[in-house]
This record gives sequence, structure tokens and C-alpha cells, in this order.
Amino acid sequence: MDERSRQLVASNIFEGLQEGLLLIGPEGVIIYLNPAAERILGFARHEVQDKSWGEILLQYPQNDDFNQAILDIAQNREVRAYKEVPYLCPDGNQRHLLLITSYLEDPDHPGQVLAATVLIHDQSELCALREQERKLGEEMRRLYNLRLMTLTRISQGVAHELRNPVMTIGGFAHRLARKLPSDEQWQSYLQQILDSTKRLEKLVEKVQEFCDLPEPVFLPEEVVEVVTEAVEPFAELARSQGVRLIFENNLPLDYQHRLDRRLISRALASLMRNALEAMPHGGTLTLRTGLGNHWLMIEVIDTGGGIRSEDQPFIFNPFFSTNPAKIGMDLTIAERILWEHRGNIFLENLPGLGATFGLFLPVETPASGNTKVT
Repeated sequence: MDERSRQLVASNIFEGLQEGLLLIGPEGVIIYLNPAAERILGFARHEVQDKSWGEILLQYPQNDDFNQAILDIAQNREVRAYKEVPYLCPDGNQRHLLLITSYLEDPDHPGQVLAATVLIHDQSELCALREQERKLGEEMRRLYNLRLMTLTRISQGVAHELRNPVMTIGGFAHRLARKLPSDEQWQSYLQQILDSTKRLEKLVEKVQEFCDLPEPVFLPEEVVEVVTEAVEPFAELARSQGVRLIFENNLPLDYQHRLDRRLISRALASLMRNALEAMPHGGTLTLRTGLGNHWLMIEVIDTGGGIRSEDQPFIFNPFFSTNPAKIGMDLTIAERILWEHRGNIFLENLPGLGATFGLFLPVETPASGNTKVT
């Protein structure tokens, strides 16, 4: 292919790019912009080509961030620099642009710059979607906080009203058990009273635990260490049930994340306790860590029977449990802990095969705690 053919191919490629391409010469003159750059920047080629970029662009002070990015490219010769900047078009349309910079050098004279190249990606639609996602997240958080505030107030009232009567009933039942003759029927009645009292006491205790959940204190913590320490108390129970414990770590050993160590450990403990209860006759309990899409992920995976599809919508509700001996507050507490870390907890369920609970923590976590709901 001769030189003229190569130039023709290159020109066709540049003209057909979906991204904008802007070439600025060493003296700050706009050498070339392709049709996509015309559309994105709002200038026709004949209006700007062979003119100083400053003459064209500096007349729009509202685009200072964009202009500064171009100036940095021209003065500092930044290569492969990525800059996200707002941009106001001459017709008043607001855009969000990603600028990627590089240089063209003269192959016959190394070090001699022919032009600065700026690839321009229009991210306006993506930014609009991000903004919608942010607003949706804020609304979900507002509704959750409202639900949490209502639930906390009701729970505090229930715990307060139940505590004294339950203690009184339990105390008198114990006294009656000692005083009454060892009649099998009467003792059976008393035992039912005592068992119900213990359940109510446990309910009050769990409700109080939910209400007294401390405000998170975010500190840099080594995630691998946090997970390892959370697993240790369950090692003996897992062995006794014939459950194999596996830790699949996909993080650097010294990877740190801002979180409340005590609260995340408590959430993990709740999930591991539930997982072991689902595998009384053996199985595998896996904890897996990783990073993806701006989230830190900690997964708790069991090979129990999974969760029935009809129960899934209710598993995070207070007092919901398919086990009559359970109070049903562990997952509610775990969900609250994750929400107060501005994260979330998700269930991936395979009925008959097992369940996976994923803790998702945003990579950028607030430096201080959220407001505690009282």
C-alpha cells in the first residue's frame, strides 16, 4: 500500500469514528476534528479548523474545566490521561465528556510533536443513567430509613412492655414448679409456661439487640483478617456437624476497606449461623471475597436445602423464621448493618441445593458514621 492509500484509509477511519477526534498542532492550532467531534462540541469544522483552540474555546468561560484539560494536554504533554469534564455546547446543551489524550510524533524526527490528539467520548447518557440510579438509591434509602425508624420505635415499645411481665411470669412459674407436687400433668403445664416464657425472653433480647445496634464507626480494616476472625468461632461447630469450611479469598492479603469491624463480624456471624443450621448433617460452607463494579463482596455460600421460593420475599422481615425455635431477627439485623454501611445484602437461592448471601460494601465508604435511628 502506497503512502496516498494509507492516508486515505486513515482518513476514512477517523471520519467514521463514533468518538470525537480533535488534533491540535504544536502552536495550539486546531488541525483536524472529525464529524463526531463536530456533533459533540457543537462546532462545524470550517468554523474552527486552522484556528487557535484558545480563540475558539476560551470565549466560553463556563467550560473552564474542559479548557483547562486542553491546556494541560498542550502544555504538559500528558499521554493517556483520562479526564471527565462537563461541557456546555454553543446551543446550550449540557454534556459530560471523557477526554483521552495522546501525541503524534514525527517518525523521522523522534521527540518532535506533530499534534496532540484528544479522543472525546460523550458520556451524557451514561451520566444521566448514573444520576437516575443515584436518585433511586436515595429514595430507597429514605424509605428504608423510614421503615427502620418505625420498626425501631415499635420494637422499643414492645421490648419495654414485655420485659417486666415476662420476668414476673417466669419467676412465679419457677416458684410453682418447686411448690406443687410432682404431678406429671401439672408439671407438664408448668413446663409449657416456662418454655414459652424463655421464648418471650429471647424475643425481648433479640428486639433489644436490634434497637441497641451501635452507630457504625468506619475505620480502615484488613478485610481478610476481619473475615478470618469471624469464621474462627464457628470452626468447632462446623467440624461437629461434618461441615467443611472453605475461605476463597480473591483480595490482596493487606487489602483495606473502611468499615465497622464489630458490626460486619456480627452480620457475618448471623449468616454463618443460619448456614450451619441449614446443614445439620454435613455439607460445605464457603466464604468468598472479591472486588467488582465498585463493590467489595463477601459471600456466604452453603450447600443446605436452600430457601423455599414462597419464603424468599420475607426472609429479611422481623420475626420471620421457618424454624419454630428461632426468633427470626438475625437477617433483619444483618440487613440493617449493611444498609448503615451504605451497602446491601442479596440472596442467590437454589432450592434443594443451597443458598448464597452476598454482602456488598461500596468501595467509597463514608469516613464517619451515619445518623443512628432512635
